[in-house]
This record gives sequence, structure tokens and C-alpha cells, in this order.
Amino acid sequence: MVRVIAFLLAIAWGQAWAATWHVINPSACALNGNGTAPGCASSGGGVGAWRGSASYVAASVVAGDTVVVTGNFSFAGGDCQDASTCFYTLDSGAVGNPITFDMSAATFNGNNGINNAINTGNGNANLKFVSPTISNFNSRGFTINSAGAATDAINITIENPTITNIQGGGTPTAIWGRGSGLTVKNPRISTVGDDAVWLDGNNAYADSLNSNLITNVGTAVGPTGDCVQMSGSGGNDLNTIWKINCDHRSADEKQCFVSNTIGKLRVIESVCLGTTGLPAAVYTDGAIDLLRNYFSGSDHVLDAWNNTAAAGSSLIVGNIFDNFDSRGISGIGATVANQTVSIAHNAFNCAASSSAQAIVLQGSTGSTFDASNNVVGNCSVAFAGSGTSTKTGSGNADYANVTRFSVFTPSSTLITDPRFVGGANPADASGFCLATNSPLLGAGVYLGAWATGHNNEDLGKPPAIGPRRTCYGRDIVTSRPAVASRPAN
Repeated sequence: MVRVIAFLLAIAWGQAWAATWHVINPSACALNGNGTAPGCASSGGGVGAWRGSASYVAASVVAGDTVVVTGNFSFAGGDCQDASTCFYTLDSGAVGNPITFDMSAATFNGNNGINNAINTGNGNANLKFVSPTISNFNSRGFTINSAGAATDAINITIENPTITNIQGGGTPTAIWGRGSGLTVKNPRISTVGDDAVWLDGNNAYADSLNSNLITNVGTAVGPTGDCVQMSGSGGNDLNTIWKINCDHRSADEKQCFVSNTIGKLRVIESVCLGTTGLPAAVYTDGAIDLLRNYFSGSDHVLDAWNNTAAAGSSLIVGNIFDNFDSRGISGIGATVANQTVSIAHNAFNCAASSSAQAIVLQGSTGSTFDASNNVVGNCSVAFAGSGTSTKTGSGNADYANVTRFSVFTPSSTLITDPRFVGGANPADASGFCLATNSPLLGAGVYLGAWATGHNNEDLGKPPAIGPRRTCYGRDIVTSRPAVASRPAN
């Protein structure tokens, strides 16, 4: 009991003594304060805010403290720290007790004359940034870098950033981060020369519980720019993209979501809106979990031809693959043995006048694929395969395909009309809900509790074929209320 009381007192003591510090844009104040209060100091070193990041006293700020940053930090106005970066945060918190930079009342404007907005410096860790607004920088909105490898723990979170117009030479990136434990939550990013979010490390998150949108990235010449890219030097890692909305319908853009790692990428309850010429909605070099996403418009939806993962498992469940020109699922397990892949309760609707193939399964000896309870329509080939892997499937349905099977022949029922509420070619995710007289209702094979629908709903027992049942509410492409808790790595 004594130890418990001492522990609780220690927590209360830490909370009571957490301090709030203040930084203001330098052009707003003539004198530098001691950081203890908002507004300008009346005398040098007196009570008032620090003038910019150059006056920030890292030795004063400790784990658990909050730094409130206010004002318009303008490069043209002389508010940036140097000719390279506007604002440095050369400080570290502690594991589970970060230093929080509240930037909700601050803006950072590079006036297209400076490279970087915010830089945490090499090796600084355990930081949280809240609601920064960043625009008009030539290279990066955020630069976050570990002291060494991508596997080094840095535990940095960026919440609610609004970042626009990051364009210049090289590879302009809105958020560039290296290190383990990076999280980007609820980003609103637009007009970026290359990638919106580039994260290199283990246990990286790009996620949202609220409204978010990434649009108009890859504005540099030629096909460039991903909405979120998880790079590969972190090793056999696990990275997650959750509830991210990527509007990738501008010309010369690349993938929505990318993983260049031999570990596993999870894309959950996210949206990718593409167009003809978008190479792929999702590209991965490792194992993949695609759960309850909406993909519309691209050449490939899932491209895994360069898969280099070790033996592992992948789940592709509850997704809508709509209006694609080439392949819905392409190459997964093509070059690596001993993969286990479950493809269940998805809808595949190929683009009009395309030669698209919906489910294309490759794989080496020792790999096992199962495609069950999927509905496939309007494609050149519904189910295709090659390689020496084991391929099975049951409870599927197909309609209006030129060729039903090529090499891979799962159990599938030929139907004339799935009776989606949105017709034969639904315009959005809600259109794939089933009418009450749909032949897909109750026609599937029960696979287990893991095989849920597009909105994480129970599809019944026996379940409906595809990702939806009848829908009592209308969800739209940019609103995904399905799961309220963040998936854990």
C-alpha cells in the first residue's frame, strides 16, 4: 500500500509541476522574454514569450511540459531562425511523457524563399506537435530524423497538421520522417512536389479519427508523389495506414499508399481515389493487410509483384475495388514461398471498356491462397492465376465478365445481377450495399468472425457475398465511421 501511495503521489507531483512555456514570432516583439508567459516582455529577459526558436531555452523545458507557439512565422518578415529552416525544436521528452508543442495559434509561411518549416534535429525524441499550419516552403514541412538508423526509437507524433504548397527542386515532401514510432494523425495536405508523407522506420502510423484529405501531390514534372510512403530501411517492420483519404486524381501522380519494406503494411478503412494512369492504389514489397478500404480508379489496385517478404500471412477483407483498368490484385506472393493469403468478402468492379482482371494469384510452392465470398463483375477475367502455389476458393459470385476463369477456378456462382442499390456500376461505396432481393444475401460460406464487412459489420451466418449487406445508413467516400479505436501494432 505504501508503494502504491508513493507511486500515485509521484504521478500527481509530475502533473502538478508540468510547465507551460511560450514562443512568439520574433517580429511581434522587440524584446525577448523568459518564456513563462504569452505576449511580449517589457524588458529583456523579463516575463514574456521567447522570440522564435532561436531564443527557445531547451534546458528549461522538460518531459511533460507544453510549449505554446503563437504568431505568424514568416520568412519574408524575418521570423525564421536561419536561411534554411524556420523553426527548430532541438529538445527531447521522455518515453510516455513527451514535450508537446501546441501550434494551433501559429502559422509558418516560407514565402517560397526557404527550404524547411519545422526541424526536430537529429536524435531528438518523444515530442508531440499539435495543429501546425505550414505553407510555401521549397523542400519540407516537417523534417524528423533519428540519430542513426531508422530502427532508433524517436516516438514523435504530429496531430492535425495543415500543410500546403511544398514545392521546389529535388523531392519536396510535406512530412519527412526517419525513426521508429512515428505517427501522423489527421493530416490535411495539398499541393506537394513529391510525397505528402514519407516515413522510414518501424511501427509507423499514418492515421485519422476525423476529417482528413491528401490531394494534389506529385506536382513535379513526370509521375511522382505518393500520398503516404513507408520506406524500407526499418527492416522487418509493421506499419499502418488507417482512415487516410487520398485524392489522387490529378495528372502524373504515383501510388496512394506505398511500402518499400520486407515487413507488413496494413491499410485499414482508407480511401484512394485515382484515375487512368495511376500505377497502383497500393504498392508493397512485403506482406499486406487490406481491410475495409475503398479504392476507385487506377491501373492496379494492389501491386505486389516485387514482394520480398519472408514467409508470412496477408488478409484482404471487406474492400471495394472499383473502376480499375488492369488488375484488382496483382502479383501478391509471386516471388516468395510460404505465403498464406486470404481474400474474402471483397467487391471487384472493373472499369468500362477495360481488359482488367480482378483476382490474379501467383505464388510459389508452399504458398496458399484462398479467395472466398467475393463478388466480381464487368471484368475481362474474373479469376486468374499462375505459379505452383495452392489456390482455393468458395462462396464467390461473378457476373458480366468476358472470361470467368483462367487457370484458377474457385467455386463461384454465375449470376445475372448482384442487385447493388447503386446499380450495376455503383458510383460510391454506399452504392455497393445490397437490395433486399439481392441473390448475394445469405449466399456465402461462413469463414469466421474475422471476415467482417466494409463497415466492420457482421455479414450474417451464412454471410452475404461481398463486402456489404443491406445498409441502413448512407456512408460516403470521405466519411468512414467504422472502427473507433486505433489498431495496435
